[in-house]
Amino acid sequence: MVGQHSRLKNILTGAVTAVALLWTLFPLYYLFLTSVKSGKTIMEYPPRFLVWPDFGTYQHIFIKEHFYWFFVNSFIISSGATLLALAIGAMGAFAFSHRSFRGKEPLFLASMVGRMFPPITTLIPIYLGVKFLNLVDTHLALIMIYASFQVPLILLILRDFFNQVPREITECAYIDGCSSWMVFYRIVLPLAKNGIVAAGILCFVEAWNEFIFALVLTSFKAKTAPVVLATFVENEGSLQWGALAALGVWTVMPTLLFMLFLKKFLIRGLTMGALKG
Repeated sequence: MVGQHSRLKNILTGAVTAVALLWTLFPLYYLFLTSVKSGKTIMEYPPRFLVWPDFGTYQHIFIKEHFYWFFVNSFIISSGATLLALAIGAMGAFAFSHRSFRGKEPLFLASMVGRMFPPITTLIPIYLGVKFLNLVDTHLALIMIYASFQVPLILLILRDFFNQVPREITECAYIDGCSSWMVFYRIVLPLAKNGIVAAGILCFVEAWNEFIFALVLTSFKAKTAPVVLATFVENEGSLQWGALAALGVWTVMPTLLFMLFLKKFLIRGLTMGALKG
């Protein structure tokens, strides 16, 4: 009886896992399949799910049309925003975790306000400010905007990680003559590296996929991959499905690879952040 129950549980688990994988991976497979089909094959009905790949579309949009530059823009902006947000958020989290000052908790709650409303509600004032500073269509504008929206998330994640650093270690460091900066840089950061990597991954992915601000604040020089993907139309006005699929593959691929290579840090960081002691 116990064996049958265990076998039934394994079968049910396998079936649910298979359905979840199919639901998740099939759209990605079909997106890639569309990108390597010829123009005639794309419009065939019923569609073919196995074809000989043709990478001419990739060659056209990335080599002849130089669309690779928009992906470089996305990488520069996402990386810059992530590093800036981590630098500001980590120092703020250390202050909220290891320093005592009046109004600490109310100030921490106030810093979370930025995560409590849709960023689009600030679009008009941010656009006016960027225009006043003459930073429209620049990498710097998007880096600062994206970082400002990510700092509250980093504060929320890293404060819990920094709280788990034993106070005995930091107190001994202060007794030995270490400054607050040395304690932060040499002790707290190395012990919380999993949380830092996890927060960095979440910030990078969110910055990479951001669309509204990149659409409004850029025209060409700093245009990002999601904007190009959403606005790519053929000269005649009809959609180029193969080119759109190729752009979609390249838009998804960096974040997918990023998550795959650093998933152990992400899983460990998010799970350890939920534990106390």
